Amino acid sequence: MFKSDHLKFMSALVVILITFVSKPAYGYLDPGTGSLILQSIIAAMVAIPFALKMYWNRIQNMFRRK
Repeated sequence: MFKSDHLKFMSALVVILITFVSKPAYGYLDPGTGSLILQSIIAAMVAIPFALKMYWNRIQNMFRRK
């Protein structure tokens, strides 16, 4: 029981130290990265309705009474 409590305490201590002691990264997102993110969002917005349309009959049949 003692090892389990000690492990939980040490894990919490490590998480707290990493959270409060870390320095800012000052990351840079170039235009290519922004474009990739935008393309991913647009692709998801197109793919989800298309996938729903492909399987629409199956989805409807799941909710219909037989």
